[in-house]
Amino acid sequence: MMKKTLKKMLVLALAVVMCCGSSISAVAAEKEEGLPENGRYLEMAGDESEDLEEGIQPREPAPGLSSITITRLLIDENNKVLIEVEIMGTAKSVLCWCNNTQCTQDFNRITSITSGNKVIGSRRYFKTNISRAEVESGIVLNMRAQATNAVSPWNTLTTSWTVSLPQ
Repeated sequence: MMKKTLKKMLVLALAVVMCCGSSISAVAAEKEEGLPENGRYLEMAGDESEDLEEGIQPREPAPGLSSITITRLLIDENNKVLIEVEIMGTAKSVLCWCNNTQCTQDFNRITSITSGNKVIGSRRYFKTNISRAEVESGIVLNMRAQATNAVSPWNTLTTSWTVSLPQ
């Protein structure tokens, strides 16, 4: 019983130290009196000042979701149709459907929209199962996209676009 209590106390003490303790970084010291030749002293990480270059500005908070638009259709290297969705602000989740089938997001093609050094939105691309041949033979695409705000998850924006191809 004594061992269990001792273990619980040690676990609690470690948890308190990990949660409440300060972050410490080791910095190589110049040879000082009282330190061994390869000695080190500890300095609090918060004591270090961050040197910013002239062209680099501190990060700003990401803006909340303000709009979503289906901007265009593309053909990828596999001759499949991609839907480009432009999101202004920060979205937690983005979904897209084409002819009532949910499309898969291509995470390798995401691009950021910037204003100066601040990211204000993104362009996301969604894969459809529609081939270039179907597009060239003429097809109607009913597309819908939705994005949920990362900051306010109750704020979901939607957009839709219907297009008859080829145009």
